[in-house]
Amino acid sequence: MGGTTLAQFSNGIERVLTDSYDSYMYGFLNYLTLRSSCYSCFFTNIHRYGDLTLGDFWGIEALNSFRNHARNGVSLILVNSEKGNSLIKECFSQLFIEHRTLEEATYKQPHLHRPWQEPLARREFFDHYNKCSYQELAKMYLTDKSLKRFVKKLIPRHFHAYLHKLSKWIR
Repeated sequence: MGGTTLAQFSNGIERVLTDSYDSYMYGFLNYLTLRSSCYSCFFTNIHRYGDLTLGDFWGIEALNSFRNHARNGVSLILVNSEKGNSLIKECFSQLFIEHRTLEEATYKQPHLHRPWQEPLARREFFDHYNKCSYQELAKMYLTDKSLKRFVKKLIPRHFHAYLHKLSKWIR
């Protein structure tokens, strides 16, 4: 996963949450808290109605020919119309743009090919939604209980990047 959420509270306090520790992102990225229409969405294909499609370019780091650093993420822009093409040309000088094939752009984008799969626990989650506090719901459904997360919590944060590089080198 690898994303972060910035939470800004009315009292001025800000918190940056990583997706593995953030219950909202955990539910979203595991498809648990999506709208029910997402599981039968008609727009999960490359034939788009808008002029541009914007998203995260998932999988760009696996393409050896990528010329820039992808650590902070790379955006994907699909140009769907002549108007979209004109819009991109207008702001071309302000963007770093690298052209990619449609196959490269979509190979790690499963939802440009098919809708999300509804998780088995989703109905149970929403059955409990009005019966439990958010903290109870988060503890039951919106937390990563895996061994990987447990081990990550034991290792100081500044070692995570080093271990990630080491694991790639070992493979």
